[in-house]
Amino acid sequence: MLWGSAIVRRATVVRLAGAVSSGVLLALAYAPFEQHETAWVALVPLILISSRSGTRAALGWGFLGGAVFWLVSLSWFSRLAWTGPSACLGLLAWFFLALYCALYTAAFAMLVSGLFGSLGTDNWRRTVLLTVAIPAVWVGLEYFRSTLLTGFPWNTLGVSQYRNIPICQAAEWGGVYAVSMLVALMNSAFAMTVLKFRGVAVGRRYRAHPELMIALSILVLSMMAGVRMLTERRLAGEVLRIALVQPNVPQVKKWSPEWADEAYLKLRGLTEMTFERDVDLIVWPETALPSYALLDQDCLAFVCDLLTNGTPILVGTIDARLRGNATNFFNSSMLFDPEAPDIQIYNKQHLLPFGEYIPLSGIFPSLARFDPLGWSCTPGKEDTIFRLQRVPDTAFSVLICFEDVVSSLSRKFVRAGARLLINQTNDAWFDVSSASRQHMANSVFRCIENRVPMIRVTNTGMTCLIDAAGRIRDKLAPDGGALTEGFFIAEVVTAGPGMSPSFYTKHGDVFAVSCAVLVLACFVLVAARGRSIKLRTRCLEPGSNEANPKGTRDDG
Repeated sequence: MLWGSAIVRRATVVRLAGAVSSGVLLALAYAPFEQHETAWVALVPLILISSRSGTRAALGWGFLGGAVFWLVSLSWFSRLAWTGPSACLGLLAWFFLALYCALYTAAFAMLVSGLFGSLGTDNWRRTVLLTVAIPAVWVGLEYFRSTLLTGFPWNTLGVSQYRNIPICQAAEWGGVYAVSMLVALMNSAFAMTVLKFRGVAVGRRYRAHPELMIALSILVLSMMAGVRMLTERRLAGEVLRIALVQPNVPQVKKWSPEWADEAYLKLRGLTEMTFERDVDLIVWPETALPSYALLDQDCLAFVCDLLTNGTPILVGTIDARLRGNATNFFNSSMLFDPEAPDIQIYNKQHLLPFGEYIPLSGIFPSLARFDPLGWSCTPGKEDTIFRLQRVPDTAFSVLICFEDVVSSLSRKFVRAGARLLINQTNDAWFDVSSASRQHMANSVFRCIENRVPMIRVTNTGMTCLIDAAGRIRDKLAPDGGALTEGFFIAEVVTAGPGMSPSFYTKHGDVFAVSCAVLVLACFVLVAARGRSIKLRTRCLEPGSNEANPKGTRDDG
C-alpha cells in the first residue's frame, strides 16, 4: 500500500514538473527572453503527460501549463496598475486574461489525451496520424482564441519565430498559423520519438520510426521554399521617404490638460526637424494630439500651421462627433494633405474591450466609470484606403494600436488596394515592459502574409520599418529602447499596383479553419469515447480489472 502511494506521488510530481516546464519553455520563446529555440520543444512535456493521462487529468495539467505561460508572457499587463484608472482593475485584467487563454492550452491537452486513447499507438500508421493531428489541434485552438469573443490573436506559437525569416515565409500560404503548425509538428514528432524509445508507445523497441523523419523533411522543405521566396521576391512600387515621429509622452501625462503644451511642443519640434529632409509623408503615432483635431479649433490650427511646409501629415487623434444629444468618440487616423481638398479619415474598427470600451456598459451604465479614457469609443465602419496627391499610385491603410495583430483586417485592406500598411500605436500604457517587443513581433506576420511592407510609428515602443518579407530593416532605437524621443526617415519600397496577391491574401484562413473543424471533430470523438467508457464500466462486474484494460492511463 505504501509502495503504491509513493508511486502515485512520484507520478504526480513528474506530471506537475512537466506541465510547469512546458509553460516556462513557451514563455522563454517570447520577449523579453526571445529564446525562440525553446518553442520547438516546449510542448513535448505536455504531450507526454497527456499521452499517459485521462482526459480530465490532462485538462488540469494543460490548464496549469497554460497559466504559467500566459501569466509570464502577459506580465506587462500588470503595468495598467500604474497607467490605468485603477490598480485593482489592471491586475485583475492580467490575471483573468491569462487564465482565459490557459483554457485553450487545457483543451489542447485534453484532446491530445483523447487522441491517444482513441487512435492508440500500436502501429506506425497510427503514430504518424497522431504526429500530424496533434499540431493541427493546436493550430485550430489558436484560431478559436484569435476569433472568439472579439478574439485575442496574441503570441501564437508561430510568432515566437519572427526572427527566423525563412521559416516565417510559410505565413504567405497559411498565415501565422502555418508557422505555428511547423513548430507544433516538430514538438509532436519529438514527443512520439521519446515515447517509442521508452518502449511505451509500442511493445517492441525496434520498429519503424518515421514520425521524426517526416517532420524534419517538412521543416527542411519549408525552409528551402522560404529561402527561394526571399531571393525571388522583388517589389516594384514607389519609393517613399516617410518621417516616423516618436514623441515619447508618458501615459500618466498624455491626457492631462496641464501637460498638453508639452505634447504640442514635442510634436512641433520633431516635425519641423523633418522639413529639410525632403520627405513625402510625416507620420505621428496613435492619439498623438492631446485634443480633438476637428472639434478643437486651437488643435486644428496647430496641425494646419505645420502643413505650411507642404508635406502631408498622418495624424493620430481622438475624433468626437455630435449626434443629437450624444457624442460619439472615435480612435482615428487623419491624413492632412495640403494638396488634397478633403481630410481623409480612418476610424479604428477593432476596439479593445476594457481599453477603449467597457462591454455591456450600454446595458449597465455604472460600468462606464471604469473606462480608462473616461469614455467609450465607437467602432469605425469604413475601410479607408489613403492616397497621397503627390504620389497618387501609392495607396496605404492604417492599423491603429493592436489592429496589426488582427490578420483578417490587414488582409481586407490589401484586398481593397493598400500596398503599404502603417501601424500607429501607443504602447505607453505598458512602458518598461516586454509589451512593445511582443507587439512588434506579432505585426511582422501581417507583412509576410500579404507581401506588403509596414511602418510602425509609436508614442513609446518600437518605431520601425518592416519589409514585405518580415525583416526589420530600420528602427528608431537600434538598441531596442522603447522610451526614445526622436524621428527617423524610412525609405519604403511599396508594393506595385499590379502586385500579384499572395495565397493568404486571396483565400484567408482556410488552413486555420480546417484545423478548427478538426478540433470540433476531436471534441465529438472525445465525448463519444468518454460515454463509451462509462457504459462499458457499468456493464463490468464489481472487482473486474477490465475497467482499465491498458492499465497505463489515469482516466480520472
